[in-house]
Amino acid sequence: RTIVQAVDPGSLLGIAAGDQAELADTAADAGRRLRTALDSLA
Repeated sequence: RTIVQAVDPGSLLGIAAGDQAELADTAADAGRRLRTALDSLA
């Protein structure tokens, strides 16, 4: 597994968003989409 595959981008973005729940949800969704794209390349 590469370092990119080992981390969950959505979780990291959600943590960065902090208390802004709507932004965190959007970031988590973006992270899931990114993860799906990365997995399809693997």
